Amino acid sequence: MRVFMKVSMVLVVLMLTMGMSSNGGEAAGKVFIRIPTASMGGSFYPAGSVIASLINDKLGCEGIIASAQESGGSPENINMMSRGEAEAAVLITSVVVDACYGRGAFKDRPYKDVRMITILWPNVAQMVVTEKSGIKTFQDLKGQRISVGQLGSGTEPCTIAALAGAGMTYKDIIPEFLGFSQSVDAIRDGRIVAAQLSGGIPHPSVLELFASKAGVRLLSMSQEEIKRACELYPEFTEFTIPANTYPGQNYDVHTITTTTTLGIRKDIPEELVYKITKTIFENLDYIHMSYDALKYMSLEHALNGLVTPLHPGALRYFKECGLDIPEKLVPPECKE
Repeated sequence: MRVFMKVSMVLVVLMLTMGMSSNGGEAAGKVFIRIPTASMGGSFYPAGSVIASLINDKLGCEGIIASAQESGGSPENINMMSRGEAEAAVLITSVVVDACYGRGAFKDRPYKDVRMITILWPNVAQMVVTEKSGIKTFQDLKGQRISVGQLGSGTEPCTIAALAGAGMTYKDIIPEFLGFSQSVDAIRDGRIVAAQLSGGIPHPSVLELFASKAGVRLLSMSQEEIKRACELYPEFTEFTIPANTYPGQNYDVHTITTTTTLGIRKDIPEELVYKITKTIFENLDYIHMSYDALKYMSLEHALNGLVTPLHPGALRYFKECGLDIPEKLVPPECKE
């Protein structure tokens, strides 16, 4: 709560005294780092808020001001970056790959100027179903009304991949394009029987449902379904949600995951990104204490699951730390 209040106060002060530069980045001698995340009730917004708060605490004295913003999710975040409306963003790797190759939400309009800072955590597909629905397998989802995530959100690719693993598409279900909080309300009200709530674990909305009287459980994928999903969508891998991650969940859950990353625009200066990366990794205790999903963050995991290039500033920091940088993560501008 203190983190959110601090970020909110920063935003109010900026709005009242300086305003935000119309083309992003700088105003009145300040450097702004706008970080769109996703809808309330998920993992992205609190994670972005923690990172923004840390940047303000440690780099605010140098005029570097960060703010986390609610958004529609990864595709919208990348579109904001492409329009110069955001400098950085919390992103799902599968969506970054779509943007780079001009597929999915970015069909015929690729955007290749996203660079990576670090992995934040595994972005886990979590299909929550009501107990009273009697749904026990993914095949049981056929014909059911299910929240698949906001239209064009980062949750959608996780839903599509999981359904594909079961040999299904949206044609086999009744899809509802709801955000996290809307999904929680819809399950409680009985308007839907299942919701795919992707994100870090524990996921705030999944926690909320398990802690409520809604009567829910997490649905496992079979090994065959997991294998098929990962073959069709190579940016996904197998993942197990351990028992007791959520209240009353006394069973392991077998599912798939991609990764959540902190991305930044290619044109942001190297020295600035170096400072941000260094600040993040020199203050991991603060990050881990502020939000559980970010406990995955470490130098050991910083590059695990990245498939698109680092920003030169992040590359410089990780080289100083002695990390072995795969060739695919070296940005083209550093090879020239």
